[in-house]
Amino acid sequence: MVKMLTDLYSGSDRKLEKGTITGGSITVHNPCLNWAAGTTPDWIGDSISKVAISGGFFTRIACITASYDLGKRVYEPKYPDNYEEAVEEVKTRLLELTQVKGLFTRTRAAYALERRWYEQRDPAGPSEEALIPWWMRQPALVSKLSMLLSLSESIPLIIEERHISQAIILSSEIAASTPDVIHDAGSGDDARLLHTVEDIIRRRPSTSHSKLLRVMYKHGLTAAKVKPLLDTLLESQKIRMTITSKHGKVYVHSGMGDPSLQESSDG
Repeated sequence: MVKMLTDLYSGSDRKLEKGTITGGSITVHNPCLNWAAGTTPDWIGDSISKVAISGGFFTRIACITASYDLGKRVYEPKYPDNYEEAVEEVKTRLLELTQVKGLFTRTRAAYALERRWYEQRDPAGPSEEALIPWWMRQPALVSKLSMLLSLSESIPLIIEERHISQAIILSSEIAASTPDVIHDAGSGDDARLLHTVEDIIRRRPSTSHSKLLRVMYKHGLTAAKVKPLLDTLLESQKIRMTITSKHGKVYVHSGMGDPSLQESSDG
C-alpha cells in the first residue's frame, strides 16, 4: 500500500485493478487519491516500517496531531438551522470541482511571496537529519495547499498572495508536529514509551504519581518500568516533580506553572 501511495503521489500512470461482486473486474486509470486517515502513535509504530520511513513515506503526507479535549461534552449534537441549505451548497461545490480542468496561475504578488519564502526559509535546514526529506518537500506541500485554498474559494484556478501566505502557515504547523510522528514511527519501544509518558503529563495541568501509574498500567507497564522513563524525563528537564501534601509526587510538563499550586486539578 505504501508503494502504491508513493506512485500515486508522483503522478505515475498506475492502473488499479479490482474485482467487484456485481460488476466484475474494473480497471481504474490515472487515479487521484484524497485520503484523510486517523490513527494513533502505537499503530504507526507497529505498521510503518523503517524502510518506508527512509523511503520518504512521511514526506508525502501531512501529519496533523491533536489531543482530546476531555472537558468538551456534547450530549445531543444538533444540526444547524441552515442544514438543508448547507447540504445543497456542498453538493453544488463538489459537482463544480469534479469538472475543473487546466493549469493554475499565480499572481505576481503570490509568486514573489512564495519565492521569497523559499529562498529565505531556515538557512541552516532542519535540526534533525530525519527531517531533511520532509524539509526538502515542504515547498511542494505549500504549492499543493495554495491550490486547495484557491479552489475552496472559487474555480478560476488563480493562486493569490493570501493563498500562499496561509499555505506557508499551515505547512509550518504541520512541520511542528511531524518530528513527533516520525519519532513514534521509527523509534524503538523504549523511545515510544518515553514519548507516551511525556505526552500524558503534557496534556494535564498536573499529574500525580499514582494516577500516572494507573494510566501506564493500561499500557502494560509496571511501576518498576515507569521509573526509568520518569528519571530520563526529569534529567532532561522535560518534566518537573514536586511533593504535595495531598497527592505526594506530582509531575508537570516544563513551561507550565508550579505543580504544588495546581494539585486540586488532578482530581
